[in-house]
Amino acid sequence: MKSRALLFLIFTVALICCPFLSLVNRVLPVSENPNSSASTLSQPVTSGTGSTLPAESDSSQEEVRPAVLSLDADGFVLLDCSAGKSLTVSEKDYVIGAVMAEIPPSYHTQAIMAQAVAVHTYAAVLREQQRENPDASLNGADLTTDSTTHQGYVSVEQAKEMYGDNFEVYYQKISEAVEQVWNEILTYDGTPITAVFHAISPGTTESSENIWGKALPYLVPVASSWDELASGYQSEASFTEAQMKSTLSQSFTGMDFGQAAKNWFSNLEYSESGTVLSTDVCGKTVTGGEIRTALNLRSAAFEVSFSGGSFTFSVKGYGHGVGLSQNGADFMARQGKTYREILSHYYPGTEIAVLS
Repeated sequence: MKSRALLFLIFTVALICCPFLSLVNRVLPVSENPNSSASTLSQPVTSGTGSTLPAESDSSQEEVRPAVLSLDADGFVLLDCSAGKSLTVSEKDYVIGAVMAEIPPSYHTQAIMAQAVAVHTYAAVLREQQRENPDASLNGADLTTDSTTHQGYVSVEQAKEMYGDNFEVYYQKISEAVEQVWNEILTYDGTPITAVFHAISPGTTESSENIWGKALPYLVPVASSWDELASGYQSEASFTEAQMKSTLSQSFTGMDFGQAAKNWFSNLEYSESGTVLSTDVCGKTVTGGEIRTALNLRSAAFEVSFSGGSFTFSVKGYGHGVGLSQNGADFMARQGKTYREILSHYYPGTEIAVLS
């Protein structure tokens, strides 16, 4: 009788505890860097929008060994735009410097590793193109250190100034992440890809065809709805009628301001990802990207309204929206995804190759 009572007690306790344990297991991982305070995603986050991450990889399958790729991997010659001179850096040092310039150090290590593969691949493609067909403006360099032209790069000295008191922690985190993947390149059908990236997507990434007019099979729209959780996902920009007229006049020719200001913007055509493909502005058809550049908007995924003598642009995302979403990569990493899974999601159909 005592045995039955004891068994009943154990069973009752188990029923009470199991739901609690299940709840604990659903808590999302926290950044492994205790000093990470620069990113809003350095704290636990929840998928409050019902976003579904890609399916977990089947760990029971044998891991596929990456292909070996032979490239002229003898480092990079960089044109330092700020100093007006060229410098030569090793392959690994370049990747470290580019990663420091392009992604917040507070992001998850797996996201940083994904970024490292992307910046290396992007630079390797530029280097090959430059050496086959040199651009005289680069003065013999492979690429520049200017992020508005190619992608950013900072030296160790510049990183010390940029990171301040956090330099030792951030540099160690990034250099250790890069150490694991610096010799890996993304390929499609055996050829290195154009591994572009951006900060935050509008919720779905964009196709290269819609942004640059060139369709690439690995730069197509993919789900990234977790970007909607980012603190910088939404932004607004306002302009008075006079400011808008002045800006449009400086950016475009043939503007007709004779109609009422509320009718200056019309016929906005959107892509499936939410980017403005084209719009009629004062009798002239322009692209969303051109409007973004003219008005310095965070992205070309916007809506525009006119009220009380002012134009308001409601913008989603940050960047061109093509390829890897850095914020999305960080979110996926915090859900337990590896850098390989992140890259596979944002660059579908690609494979990783190891430089020989």
